[in-house]
Amino acid sequence: MHAYRDAILPARTAWVLYPGEEHRVFPVDPEDTTKGGVGAIPLLPGGGEDDLREVIQRVLGWERIPV
Repeated sequence: MHAYRDAILPARTAWVLYPGEEHRVFPVDPEDTTKGGVGAIPLLPGGGEDDLREVIQRVLGWERIPV
């Protein structure tokens, strides 16, 4: 994911969705996670999308995702 983020010049962050259970985040600056980084978001078929929603909200700086 670091290679994708670094290769796409305007990208601040890169994420992968995978059918697992562990949410992993590797921020550029551990003190300020809004500066970008890379991560993995578990998204099981038929499961909830709370992790995905939370990441999108944080990356876009929204309080909540408009429905």
